[in-house]
Amino acid sequence: MLHDAAVGAEREWRRSPASLRASVLISLASAAFGVIATGVGFFGGGAILREGASVTGLSTAATIWCVAVIGAQAGAQESVGAIWPTVLVLAVNLVLQLLQRFIRRKRPAKPSEEDAALEG
Repeated sequence: MLHDAAVGAEREWRRSPASLRASVLISLASAAFGVIATGVGFFGGGAILREGASVTGLSTAATIWCVAVIGAQAGAQESVGAIWPTVLVLAVNLVLQLLQRFIRRKRPAKPSEEDAALEG
């Protein structure tokens, strides 16, 4: 998940809708779903909204996906498998939100010409 946090931090810096928290939460859910061999990625789809160039709700959608993992683990009577994602989701949403705010305060006011050329 550390690798995904690094990718998410870079995406946060560049103002991508794929934020730090969303990246880590999706990684967490993917790892947990890989253990129980099921998938319910569509659950969070309704939380993602687009208004013009803005996309919102990715962290909420990723959290919903993680909650689906927790429920699937609990349903499979995997108590430990339900507990660790619960703790990690809470940590990601509480701790990484602080890091996300820090990144947003420190990034440049608007993308440089070089950044725009790289994304284009």
